[in-house]
Amino acid sequence: MEPELLLEAHRFSNEAFALAKEFVAGEGDPQHVKARAAELAERLPELAAGMESVAEEYRVDINQALADARLDLAYVSAGGNVPSSIRLHHFTADR
Repeated sequence: MEPELLLEAHRFSNEAFALAKEFVAGEGDPQHVKARAAELAERLPELAAGMESVAEEYRVDINQALADARLDLAYVSAGGNVPSSIRLHHFTADR
């Protein structure tokens, strides 16, 4: 059975990716999108700290999900002036 943190990390990562796609597409108020990215980024340390309680076999997956989320949120917060995650790069390249 998968640990709850694995599912939570993927939900969080998907939410960050959706927000980054919204930013890239120019949807919504940019200030609101940036504020939401900052709010989400505040949860990263809490999620990362939970990895110590998860079996080793799940840590790589959780770490990857959180790393992608971190990159996407940083990209939005910086107004697109820092490197993005690979998944966001593919999204922007396909537009």
